[in-house]
Amino acid sequence: MSHYNTLFGHLLAQLPRHQFENLVSKYQGDRYSKKLSTWNQFQVLLYAQSGGHQSLRDIETGMLGQGNSLYHLGLPDKICRNTLSHANSRRDWRIYHEFFYKLLSRCVTSQVSGPPTVPRNRTPSPDPTSFYLFRTFGFGAVSTSSALKDGSVILSLSR
Repeated sequence: MSHYNTLFGHLLAQLPRHQFENLVSKYQGDRYSKKLSTWNQFQVLLYAQSGGHQSLRDIETGMLGQGNSLYHLGLPDKICRNTLSHANSRRDWRIYHEFFYKLLSRCVTSQVSGPPTVPRNRTPSPDPTSFYLFRTFGFGAVSTSSALKDGSVILSLSR
């Protein structure tokens, strides 16, 4: 039987799991968990986010269809809606909050201390790099429309 890595497995391989586990022990994320560890919950949430799943039922159905792939990721055979709902309501959100900023600090050269802020008196303009990326990944015409009342800019994309 041949073995192949899934795209989702490659995505998870890029994440610093040791830093995640340090945050889990810092906030005692696995303190009362029996079935679904914090890392497994993170995998399920990442799967749901990347797949565009909208509800717990949608997540559960999508995970059931990926049984063999989930086994190789270390996830349980079946993840029930109730188990995921309980984990989402009981786990400390600061684990994911700090993990996001650890990932963000790997992406930028300087250390980020909080969410970026935009001055109120200045209208943000799209970066020329964004236009290049949109054109590179198949979006044909990229144009900006006029600024809205709150100062934000809308990008119009067409394929």
